[in-house]
Amino acid sequence: MLSIRVFFKKLGPLAYISHLDLNRAVLRAFQRAKLPVVYTEGFNPHPKLVFTQPLSLFQESETEIFEFKVEPDMPYDEIEKRLRGALPVALEITKVGAPVKKLSEIAFAEYVINIKSDGISADEVERLLSQKIIVIKKTKKGEEEVDISPQIKVFSVEETEEGISISATLSNSSDSYLNPQYIVDYLNRFIKIESSGITRYKLFDRDMSLFE
Repeated sequence: MLSIRVFFKKLGPLAYISHLDLNRAVLRAFQRAKLPVVYTEGFNPHPKLVFTQPLSLFQESETEIFEFKVEPDMPYDEIEKRLRGALPVALEITKVGAPVKKLSEIAFAEYVINIKSDGISADEVERLLSQKIIVIKKTKKGEEEVDISPQIKVFSVEETEEGISISATLSNSSDSYLNPQYIVDYLNRFIKIESSGITRYKLFDRDMSLFE
C-alpha cells in the first residue's frame, strides 16, 4: 500500500468552488485516471482521501494538499501523469510524492490579504491589528465574542497601488484554525472596505519549518 501526497494550487475560478465540490472533482479524477485507490471498509466504502484545512469560498491558495493511498504500488511519476490528465485544467498540480510529515503537524499558514479602501494608511491598519481583535464566532453553544489576536503569529502591512496588503501567519491546525476572513470583517468595522482578496501561500509546522 503506497501513500501519496499531492500539492496543488487553488486559484482563479477554483476560488468559487466549495470544498465539497473540490472533493467530488478529485474523486471523479481517480476514476478517470483508473488509479487503484484504497477504499474504506464498511457498508459505504469510499476512497481514503484527506485534505488540509479547507478554504472558505472566494479564497485562493498557492499551497493545497490532498492525500490518498493506492494498492498495488505504482511509480509516483505515473500517478502524477494520470492525475494531471484527469483533473480539471484549472487545478494545477505542483508536486506528487511520498508524505514526509503528518498533515496533523501543520500548525500555521501564511496568507496575503489585499484590501481596497479609500483614505486608509498602513499605519492605521497596523494599529488596529496590534491590539485585541474581538470578533463574533459561532460555536456549538451559539455566538460568542473571541479575541483572535493570539492566533496571529506575525503580520506586516504595506500600502500598494490598489490599497493595503497584509501578510499574516495565522494558526492553521485542526484545534486552532483562524479563518483570515475574520480579520477582514474586523477591519471593516473601522474602515470602509470596498473589496478584498485572500490567498494562502505557505504552510508551516509548529517549529515554523516549511511544510513540504
